[in-house]
Amino acid sequence: MTIIPSGADAQHILIVAVIVLAVLASAIALSYFQRKRDRIAAQRAALWVWRAAIAVSALAISSFRYTGTTASFVEAVGYFVGLASGGIAMREYFTRSSRKLKVVFLAKANNGFTQMISSGARERLTKHEAFNLIEIYPEPEAVETSLGVLEKVHAGELDQADAAILVLGEVTDELQLQVKRLIERGTQIVICDANVDRAYFYERNVEPPSFVGTDFIEGGRVVGRAINSRWAPGDVIVVLCGPNFNGPAYERAREALYTLEEQNSERDIWTVFTTAWSSAHLIEKLEKQVVPRLAALAPLGETSEQVPPRRTVHIFCGNDESAIIFSQWIMTRGLDGTYHFRLYGFDGLRNSQGELSIRAWPNIIFTVDTQPREIGRRAASFVIDNSVQASRRQSDSILLKPVGTFVD
Repeated sequence: MTIIPSGADAQHILIVAVIVLAVLASAIALSYFQRKRDRIAAQRAALWVWRAAIAVSALAISSFRYTGTTASFVEAVGYFVGLASGGIAMREYFTRSSRKLKVVFLAKANNGFTQMISSGARERLTKHEAFNLIEIYPEPEAVETSLGVLEKVHAGELDQADAAILVLGEVTDELQLQVKRLIERGTQIVICDANVDRAYFYERNVEPPSFVGTDFIEGGRVVGRAINSRWAPGDVIVVLCGPNFNGPAYERAREALYTLEEQNSERDIWTVFTTAWSSAHLIEKLEKQVVPRLAALAPLGETSEQVPPRRTVHIFCGNDESAIIFSQWIMTRGLDGTYHFRLYGFDGLRNSQGELSIRAWPNIIFTVDTQPREIGRRAASFVIDNSVQASRRQSDSILLKPVGTFVD
């Protein structure tokens, strides 16, 4: 015997079919956003699945009856599917709500500059309970390429990360290939304080990583102008270059040299190339390349008081930590009685009270504030914004303005 559904049963079939389809559509959306690693969108999709399941449950409570008709059978199946989907969705919703997104902070060097960037990122991320920041630094005094640092942890922490903030100094083609692989796997990448070749990624149909840093080209010019403002005839200028020929430290030193030479190409400018920022290596460079040349210079003329004048030596030290190392070396060697040293730093490192660290050291007269904490904050903001809204999942670049400061 053929059972023909009544008008009421047909209405129930239509209602249940619409709700079941809504549940299935929400479940598909949930799965899609999970693969895209979009936390907020996934939660919203899960919430819609839950709402659809509640609607099915309410309908079941208000109109469930068993009459033996085809409509009631389909209706009961629909209720079961709705309740089961709702339960699974709610479990997934609360699981994703409680899981923190893993953000890896990876630095090539463990120094004051990278620690201040990390501090700024930590400050911004800890305001959101959804993020768990893991900081990875090399061993103290370790000398390693950026690619080596990245590959060392590529199979470990980075492979499980939702996002990564990288402070690696220079970006080579090999390094960009590793970054490209991470981006293709779904990891959000923010690179700090290094140039990114955006064309490299566009040519491979990959959205480039976001970038936050200081305009270190302009920073080099700021240093050059500062030395020019204090230079006098007879002064010696030493510019420390390195350690990577395609890194920010080398490029800002090169720009400082250009600025110095533009004003007077006949100035006595010495260039010292370094391959590492370790204190032992820097002091060795000064002892072998600077001190002998200073000793070989002809003495300056006598002053009216018949006291031999001290020759002024301007040294661009590359960064604040190197400037502090040089200041200690000058005092240890007793050279401040023979020469008048003026040390120029870079980075604008600050102590726990927020004051410039170089103020506590003699002979250091200048630094360029690169706002490392603000770099960390902006990098963390990229991570937060791109985790909240899929439509904002895009790369961007921020260049902060360097600010030169005399402290003498």
